[in-house]
Amino acid sequence: MLSAAYKIVRDYKIGDIALNKQTLVVAASNGSEHSSISNSIPKPLRDRFDFIETEASTTDSWTEWMDKRYGAAKWERNILAYLAWKPSNFLANTTDTVEDNGMSRL
Repeated sequence: MLSAAYKIVRDYKIGDIALNKQTLVVAASNGSEHSSISNSIPKPLRDRFDFIETEASTTDSWTEWMDKRYGAAKWERNILAYLAWKPSNFLANTTDTVEDNGMSRL
């Protein structure tokens, strides 16, 4: 991932495809507090990007989005029932739920 980011910044290429200098490249990522596999971006790259942090969604706003996107009857509402029963699993930090053997516990 980092080598691809360096190539985009330095050469303005994605793979073998040259980008127009006016192309805006947008990337999204989870922060280290939400992902056990994310790392800090090296300073040479940090200086060339703008970072925008957003607030995490709530189960209510997620439900509203799902209803608008798919219709209230067209997505598995048992997921919502599960999240109502175990709200801590919504946007849970994966490092909190992984045991030493790599198995996830709920």
